[in-house]
Amino acid sequence: MDEPKIPGGYILISRKIVESEIWDKPPLYLKVWMYLLAKAQHKDYKKLKRGQLFVSINELREACSWYVGFRKEKPPKDQIYNVIEWLRNCNESNYESNDSTPMITTTKATHGMVVNICNYSFYQNPQN
Repeated sequence: MDEPKIPGGYILISRKIVESEIWDKPPLYLKVWMYLLAKAQHKDYKKLKRGQLFVSINELREACSWYVGFRKEKPPKDQIYNVIEWLRNCNESNYESNDSTPMITTTKATHGMVVNICNYSFYQNPQN
């Protein structure tokens, strides 16, 4: 008997997230983080490794947009840049984290960037 599958797959979110520094940030930070997790490769594909994705600032703006009535609002580019910069350097603060690893690393690419989610394999392993 086949078990039912979730269309499009799934990501694991640790309960520890509510105690993390990103939880205290504005909602845009969490929305960008969830988008990056959801779009990251779950296995090696072409030139991208597990936990990597190719994304542009405009794609993030579109993905993190919301509606006010019938009007679509998008976060400004500088807010997206600030979120990406914070995700790159978030553990430099003296928060409760003992880990000095950033949440992401980025590499410039043509028309966007390659994002590597640090510790992806550890947090996306159902055995953990």
